[in-house]
Amino acid sequence: MKLFVIMFIVLFAMGCARHSSTVQANNNSTSTNSAQRQADYKATEQRILNECTNIKTNPAFSSLAGKIPLTSQEIQNRPLKMLALKTVPSSASELYAIEQYAGFKSQCAKRWERFYNRAKWPQLGRIMVAAENARQKLLLDLYEKKISFGAYNQAMVVVDEEADKAWAAAVERARAQRRANGLRALQMGWALSGANPANQRYRGRTETTCRRYGNEVRCESY
Repeated sequence: MKLFVIMFIVLFAMGCARHSSTVQANNNSTSTNSAQRQADYKATEQRILNECTNIKTNPAFSSLAGKIPLTSQEIQNRPLKMLALKTVPSSASELYAIEQYAGFKSQCAKRWERFYNRAKWPQLGRIMVAAENARQKLLLDLYEKKISFGAYNQAMVVVDEEADKAWAAAVERARAQRRANGLRALQMGWALSGANPANQRYRGRTETTCRRYGNEVRCESY
């Protein structure tokens, strides 16, 4: 009987150690995988950003240089001369470039949507698509010479500002929801384990004593 008890204790201890090591290994693996995913997301995000905003060297859009933003810096701080332009597209090369630019930007919006869906932020992808739809309408007006380059750039500032506001609001809502979900999960854990700090004051220390009576073991908790 004693041999069985000793073997059980040893096996139990080995099992606990193995479980602890497995949990630690799983935690380390999860942490590593999470860090790798974050790095992959950041690299993909930066690649899309560079390929979709810094296009001044693309020969397809050369006739639009100085008229609409073709770099991330120009997008963030549109030059006053672009905002003040009174001219409309007049040459075949400009019209062709606008057509190519519209198609290029549409594809970029789809890339952003796929990226944010994969990153589990679909609401950000929807904001990108909605903003791009507004930009496409402005490009059509520019292509049809209904507005000047300057009017197009001014309207684009408004579209970008509205998209930025929607973006910030969506991010804050998502963060608030994740905080709420985390709190609910913590509260559920407390309820299941009885470890809710609010209940600790009502719970005294519990001790268990076991005694053997012949072949019978009796345990009491108090």
